[in-house]
Amino acid sequence: MIQLQALLARQPLPEQTESLAYVLLKAIPSRVAGRAGLNLTIVVDRSQAIESENRLAWVQRALGALAEALRPDDIVSLVVFGDRAKLLLPAEAGAGAKLKRMVAFLDSHAMPGRATVLEGLKLGGEELKKNLAPGRVNRMVVLTASPITQEFETEALARVFAEQHIGVSAFGLGTDWSPFGLVRLAEAGRGSAVYVPRPADLPALVAQEMEHLQELAFLDLRLHLRFTRGLSARRLFQVFPTIAHWLPSQPTERDAILALGSLPAGRPCYLLAELRVPPRAAGECRLAGVDLSYTAAGPAPQAVRAAVDIEARVGADPATVNFEVLRYVAAMQAFLLVERALEARADGETEKTLALLKNAVRITEDSDDGLLMHQLETALESLEKVAMLPEAAAKELYFSARAAAMRF
Repeated sequence: MIQLQALLARQPLPEQTESLAYVLLKAIPSRVAGRAGLNLTIVVDRSQAIESENRLAWVQRALGALAEALRPDDIVSLVVFGDRAKLLLPAEAGAGAKLKRMVAFLDSHAMPGRATVLEGLKLGGEELKKNLAPGRVNRMVVLTASPITQEFETEALARVFAEQHIGVSAFGLGTDWSPFGLVRLAEAGRGSAVYVPRPADLPALVAQEMEHLQELAFLDLRLHLRFTRGLSARRLFQVFPTIAHWLPSQPTERDAILALGSLPAGRPCYLLAELRVPPRAAGECRLAGVDLSYTAAGPAPQAVRAAVDIEARVGADPATVNFEVLRYVAAMQAFLLVERALEARADGETEKTLALLKNAVRITEDSDDGLLMHQLETALESLEKVAMLPEAAAKELYFSARAAAMRF
């Protein structure tokens, strides 16, 4: 089962003045759990973009190995897309051998025109919905080398999937796709986004994702935060095992309900909350109640709930600091600065990009993340010399900052 913990970055909070409180919420599953079957749809880009750099051959190799890893009770289907979508393998249990044969002939299913990821998602979603069931992992695996052209509609559809307990794992091959479109697809679908810079990396990355999916045992986590009167959430971040962030639709909202995806046995989920706390008198106080609902996989799947209160002390005593929470705060701040910098880069705002990356460097200097620091310094050097940051370097920096925020 899952235990909840709530850790504050600093205590006590100041009395009789408004303050910010950072809270790290931990959902910690037990190491023993039941097994969940897979309901899996694979959605593959078959536009011209997948033909270059021998990408298709590596896609076939990766999916061939995935087919061999399927268990007899796993359900799988296969969709390809270009300017339209086509179902190659309808959803079927024990169809690993059929999938492998279909994958071997992917080269005969080329699609003309510009790739439309949205059409592939729609058709893949229809196949997944045929076999939705409690205690089953419902996942769409998307492999694309093309930009997402309808980002708003794609993200909205992924949010619908999340409400239907369908997750999305998105793999971006090469450098021609937008990292923000792909990541927001995965975030909205409570899944993972994976950058594949070299086609030869794809089989190992797909194998890792498949192993992760087969280990999921605590499914469809839903976190409900109920804030006390006057308190509100400025921002909420899932920081592990993936990154997702939410902004409340109303700053005065007293409730927040977040879909957090699924967890394997023994692997925690962390949520970082930035709370605005109104003035309070000295003493003990309750900031919020936290309820977690989920399904525990097994022969007879169980609906389970867990709860914890976020409590704090208010007073004038010297503050006690929880450095674990502050490390997450700093790493998330650095990631958000990198994200904003790369958005500015996409808009051609070089000076703004430089300023944001320099701020990210200042935050990262105090951490032990040498890889991210090196990539930040390399990006700054490139921008200062030629006012340009190559696409591959931008993607490496973005995904390194994401990884750093989850590393603690």
